[in-house]
Amino acid sequence: MKETVNFSASIDKTLLKRTKIAAAKLGVPINVLISQQLAYFIEKHENAEAQGNENFQILAEFSLGLRSATSTMTSLSIASHAELNSLLKAAKLPKPTLPEPIVDQMVDDLRALALD
Repeated sequence: MKETVNFSASIDKTLLKRTKIAAAKLGVPINVLISQQLAYFIEKHENAEAQGNENFQILAEFSLGLRSATSTMTSLSIASHAELNSLLKAAKLPKPTLPEPIVDQMVDDLRALALD
């Protein structure tokens, strides 16, 4: 049996609620669902590293918001956002999302433009 450890993590409240629902529908504890998905990601990352393939690393950095779309597309030698989205899908990585404070600021900026 694998040795396990407990750890604390902060995640979006809505995501946790959705995770609880998905786990309940699947009939598994939340920790099993999270552990399996984390193991899948780490396995893909380690396999890419072992093969000397930097593409997964580049895509993961973009997916996590650590790299811009322009930088990612340049590093992968692709010319369109459609190609980038296809590669994210093939790697089974989510599209990046902006942090909530940035989204809030964008909304405020748009509202200010509408009032001008």
